[in-house]
Amino acid sequence: MTNDVLVTLAEVLLGADDLPWEYALYIPALTPSWLKDMPVMVLDPEETDDPDDDPDEACKNGLKYALTISCLQDVVENARAQDCSVNLDILIKALKYYYDNDAFIALN
Repeated sequence: MTNDVLVTLAEVLLGADDLPWEYALYIPALTPSWLKDMPVMVLDPEETDDPDDDPDEACKNGLKYALTISCLQDVVENARAQDCSVNLDILIKALKYYYDNDAFIALN
């Protein structure tokens, strides 16, 4: 999943445990809403000459940095700790909440 290809947000969330924690999630620069089939990339943020720039592959696909995979894994782990039967829709809601608020969502 980390070989410079577009994947869906669903694929990333469902495979979060297997992703390299030091990589980052890149999302569409113009994101109307967070959906299961939203195209994203998981890339090494160190693959740039300038640390403030997104990797070329992300830019070519109109994507921008969202958050580290480590943070994404924490969001998934937190949601599962609150409710072991969380579904994909809840994980997307939790991720968007974290992205918007830099805080974990309370599922209760």
